[in-house]
Amino acid sequence: MGKIDEAREILKKIGMPSEQQNDMACLTLLTLAGIKQDSKWSQATNEWIRIHDVLQFASEYYDKVYAENTRETIRKSCMHQFREAALIEDNVTWIPGIPTYVATMKTAEKPHKY
Repeated sequence: MGKIDEAREILKKIGMPSEQQNDMACLTLLTLAGIKQDSKWSQATNEWIRIHDVLQFASEYYDKVYAENTRETIRKSCMHQFREAALIEDNVTWIPGIPTYVATMKTAEKPHKY
């Protein structure tokens, strides 16, 4: 199982709607956690990111290129939904970032252990 499928399994297990289990949402989750294709989930990070960072990470580590105008789609269909589900928090300037789920992900190498 690849990392995108593992991310999809995590999103499914935590109860995200099917609309937030698509490739874009999975790549957003992987970016938030800093998980590359060869990373272990125990290596998940807790770094603040920008929407543009999702575009760069997806392109660099998963060969998925999104146009710059995709940022608003990521913001509305991924970040907003993740924030509503309490997966992420806004920073003090109301820019999505800081994942709150990292400690949970670090305890499992594979999402099915959740």
